[in-house]
Amino acid sequence: MPPDELHSPEQNPFASPADVAQATALGDVFGDDPATRDLASFVGPRAKYYLTHWARQQQTQDRRAGFNWAACLLSGLWLPYRKMYKITAIFYAVIIVETFLEDLVFEVVFKRSVPQGIGNAFGIAVAVICGMMGNVWYLSHAKRQIAAVGDDVQGETRASILARRGGTSLGAAILAFVMFLGVMVLYGVVEALISGPVAVGGPAFIQE
Repeated sequence: MPPDELHSPEQNPFASPADVAQATALGDVFGDDPATRDLASFVGPRAKYYLTHWARQQQTQDRRAGFNWAACLLSGLWLPYRKMYKITAIFYAVIIVETFLEDLVFEVVFKRSVPQGIGNAFGIAVAVICGMMGNVWYLSHAKRQIAAVGDDVQGETRASILARRGGTSLGAAILAFVMFLGVMVLYGVVEALISGPVAVGGPAFIQE
């Protein structure tokens, strides 16, 4: 949908009922301004949800922008799904590093297996952080992508470019998760090869 028609559905007699409903709702809540149109074009069909939380954040001067349950429960999928690839890389890197440090501290230093509760607590903490900060990260990402387009491009071309830069990518979400699983499987294989016959106590070369 062209950005000029987003908040003025009466100007587009060919708009679908869903487009008209979204345009009317967004116009009623956020008004008609270029920044809102850009964000709506970038986000896509779920624009009303995100714009509502972002508007509330601006009004209350709260650093948070609502709790995002998708970002909490499906963090590793939601981030690449929303094309936040840099944060996705950081997210998975943190998990991998934390796993390595768990093994290093408990199996090598304390010479015992890693308590199950440690990993669970860390996973819950990461999920909650993603849920609390997901909308904030997404807004920052959207603003950077919109700024990269510049002000020279306007109209339908601008809306089309923003839609391509934003929106969602199921393929990216699946690929990122499969790559992460591959890394973790490789890590487990390498760890098993290094540990050798030593069941608990760390890699064999450390035991010598």
